[in-house]
Amino acid sequence: YFISKRRDISAIIYMTITAVDTMLCLCAFPVALSYFNNRNPTLFASLVFCNGWHLVYKTLSSMSVFCVATLSITRTYFLLRPFKCISQKVVVAVLVSYF
Repeated sequence: YFISKRRDISAIIYMTITAVDTMLCLCAFPVALSYFNNRNPTLFASLVFCNGWHLVYKTLSSMSVFCVATLSITRTYFLLRPFKCISQKVVVAVLVSYF
């Protein structure tokens, strides 16, 4: 799917959602490390790491929700107006402006 030359709006949004969700899954590893270490705070004992992790996790979570909302809005628009095209530049600009 990701190797194909198809670069329409839905493919771009799906790739963005996949990238954001992958980063979100990677953010879960410090939590899993704490769970495997008998719930000791390990990395979260550092206030700097804890605050940084919280900021990254909340930002990625909201980005994921925004990307799915953007996909839903574009799909709804295509259902309501099947012969109108949305500019890919506009959708990419909206996604980039949120990041």
